[in-house]
Amino acid sequence: MAEDNQNVNSETSSSESLRKAVIACFEEAQKTQKITVDSIKTHLEPVFTSEGYREDIEEAKTQSILVIRLDEIGDNVMNSGFIRELRRSYPKAYITLIVNPIVAPLMELCPYVNEVIAFSVSNIKNLMERFNRVASLCYNRLWKRKYTLAFVCRWDVDGNRYANFLAYFSGAKERIGYSCNINPLKKHFDPYIDELLTTPVINPPEIIHEVSRNLYLLKAKHLRVEDDSLEVWYGEDNYFRMKKILSNFAKGRKVIAIASGSNWLHKDYPPEKFIVALKKIQSPDICFALIGGKSEKKFSEYLYKNLFENLSESTIDLTGETTLRETAALLSLCSMYIGMDTGSKHIAAALKLPIIEINCSPLTLKPSPQLSVDRCAPWKTPFIIVRPQKPLPPCDKSNPWGGCEKLGVCHCISGIDPNDIVNAYEKLSAVRM
Repeated sequence: MAEDNQNVNSETSSSESLRKAVIACFEEAQKTQKITVDSIKTHLEPVFTSEGYREDIEEAKTQSILVIRLDEIGDNVMNSGFIRELRRSYPKAYITLIVNPIVAPLMELCPYVNEVIAFSVSNIKNLMERFNRVASLCYNRLWKRKYTLAFVCRWDVDGNRYANFLAYFSGAKERIGYSCNINPLKKHFDPYIDELLTTPVINPPEIIHEVSRNLYLLKAKHLRVEDDSLEVWYGEDNYFRMKKILSNFAKGRKVIAIASGSNWLHKDYPPEKFIVALKKIQSPDICFALIGGKSEKKFSEYLYKNLFENLSESTIDLTGETTLRETAALLSLCSMYIGMDTGSKHIAAALKLPIIEINCSPLTLKPSPQLSVDRCAPWKTPFIIVRPQKPLPPCDKSNPWGGCEKLGVCHCISGIDPNDIVNAYEKLSAVRM
């Protein structure tokens, strides 16, 4: 795994002609104060052609393939099946996977790729610097590969990730991804996408789940999909460390993973209500392991402090104490997941855990291809999604994307009755535990 932040004017280069073309494009942008797709293609396309990037590879099975997935943990877990099936179709290809640095530790043990590169420009505000980082990665790492095929797997809005620009700058001859015309929001925020792709895809309307949408990109390339299951990868050291911790704590009891928070406050169930549900669920033969990143620590500390009075021997707080791979290993040792719509939920689904998802999307929302609660439901594992009966103002007006609009607070999700979580637990326990 590597992260590349070198400047485009670096001394090492796989193509001096391409370097000069990028610099010329940037110099023009500095004069006009904007970068357009037409300008990028005007400067780079002739050089890509003259340097052989647009030529066909005689033996397709040995080509270099680029997969770009710059979004979050859950998105990448839902893309694991795509990577496996891609490798099945190209057993001898050199496959490069570019992911968000947050996700990279989970993906670097993926057995289906040759290299994982950590990359992000999402937090860079300056437009020129964003493009400079994109060009620098291509200049220092990608151009030498002469990729014949690139996949941009994100169906949703790309926004400031610049994944489609990266696909074009990489020089890949064929670039497959989702068209800007799949929904109005993508058309509004990413209108340039179809110009950067050679194959902008619009999948059939009956395809709803993100896993299916990822795999459909392979079908658009006329490749076979034999298995749609998900995978997650961690090391033996991760597994044995988590096994030791849980064995010493659980003492033979079943462990339920509790994700007490998320990166988004509107997705977080009020901890005082969560405690009510967990106290009703608790029994002598189970215990709770609180999981999550450092940003969720305040929620887990509240839960632990208030659970400690009655459940001191039944709760361990590991929030912020484990790496991403250790979290995956920990979940493999658990009997159930209860928590928010987070990346750890998708890891749990990949491990076939039964899942109770606490989701902020009200039940009154009509099903649609954009509805996030359906697009990102746990994949191929027993689950129950607990949702509020109706939205709270102002979310009751219109929200086609299926979530709460009050992003900075626990809002619509607070309408969930703790007893709904208890009932979901009882139903799911009868099925699997």
